[in-house]
Amino acid sequence: MARRQEGIAMPEKDRFHFTHSGHLNGNTLLDAAITDFRYTRHTHDDYSLAVTWETP
Repeated sequence: MARRQEGIAMPEKDRFHFTHSGHLNGNTLLDAAITDFRYTRHTHDDYSLAVTWETP
């Protein structure tokens, strides 16, 4: 069964968690576990830095 996150249907095993902190000078951290999720083509007005790795 899919669930909705930020208006997007996602498999139950996928998750997103955003962290906002006063120590990050206005930056936001995203911790996500994504197993089978794809965004449609889109753009953002922000910049991002990502680190992606695959777990066994």
